[in-house]
Amino acid sequence: MDRLTQKNDLLIKLGMLFRPLVLLAEKPEDYDAQERAQMIAQYGAEWQLLTREFHSFTEGQPGHSYTVEYYQFQNALQDIISSLINGYVTPTSTRFSSLVTTQLSKARNAIDAIQYLETRRY
Repeated sequence: MDRLTQKNDLLIKLGMLFRPLVLLAEKPEDYDAQERAQMIAQYGAEWQLLTREFHSFTEGQPGHSYTVEYYQFQNALQDIISSLINGYVTPTSTRFSSLVTTQLSKARNAIDAIQYLETRRY
């Protein structure tokens, strides 16, 4: 798979990972406590898998290591779980909605920041 296809695949997977959280953030009243817990648990099970896949992508271009972008991505995804664990947000709070929107944007920006160009030596 070429790098551009990998990048697009990561953007799609990021959207799929965040979709339940976005739906929950938009209308938390549409979900009961069990459904909210399941949505958070699903994210909790999958965010690290996507982070590892992104890490492989950041190391995949010979002679390059996108360390900054990797940590921006990883921190964006981890911040969702950390904020819930530490009680900074709850799935029904307006701050949760803001957190999901902000962190999704940060993760997208980290992916978008990696430009695949012909390898040049400076």
